[in-house]
Amino acid sequence: MDLNIARQPGQKATPDALVRAVKRADAILARMVAEEKYLDGATAYTAPQRPGVALANAASDLRVPPGVVPSAVVDVVEKYFASQGVTCHRLDATEMTWPEALEAEAQRRGYRRVINEVAALQRYASPGVSMGVQVIPARAAYAQLRSLLEEHHQRAGLDAAATEQHVAAVIDQFDDPRLEGFLARVERKSAGFASLLTLGNIGVVLDLFADDPTGDGAVINTLAHRLFDHCLRAQFEQVIVRLSEKDDRAPLFSTLGFRTVAQYVSYVK
Repeated sequence: MDLNIARQPGQKATPDALVRAVKRADAILARMVAEEKYLDGATAYTAPQRPGVALANAASDLRVPPGVVPSAVVDVVEKYFASQGVTCHRLDATEMTWPEALEAEAQRRGYRRVINEVAALQRYASPGVSMGVQVIPARAAYAQLRSLLEEHHQRAGLDAAATEQHVAAVIDQFDDPRLEGFLARVERKSAGFASLLTLGNIGVVLDLFADDPTGDGAVINTLAHRLFDHCLRAQFEQVIVRLSEKDDRAPLFSTLGFRTVAQYVSYVK
């Protein structure tokens, strides 16, 4: 399969629009697993039952309203999270570039600056599929998906409690029909997972990983083929993914044909 997204430059979303798409995807997913609260200068998402899930305990759309000082904005955020008994794991600003005074205030409160890259699919040529790998809709096999995600998060170093919170959040997010998931299986055992959120004419890739028992890349190649075949059929103008600092998935997405088109800054704890 030869997939070329947004062939005509005039139809491509701007870098700013792609960053906004990633942030909107975060908001959509957060609403499925957390309570949304509009504050003076920010939007907060809190989930006391899942304190370790950063997406479910974060503040977005930070800005400095007229007549308000930056310290007051962060005060409101931190006081609200304290009232909910959870930590605010992440701050994201409304604009591509943080207001200087608000950025300084975030740093003063102990938040760490991280750079996010938004990569867009430029051209994808399928490396081929393996007849030994079956790919099915993730919604058709929640039990297998749950087991795969548990193993994946445990290998990443999460303890049992944090693993359960993250897995439950992913399962709950499938209540949104815009989320598509694909489960790869080898000999009826789960071996990989991919997911994507549809935002109009943009597809936002969320997950793409494999626990490949074949050792030859057959699972990830077949899973990627299925994911991007879905993108082709959906006629997306752009397919994007957000890669965090030192993201170990970066080489994979580079190989698949993704290139960095924008960056934005978040503050995390």
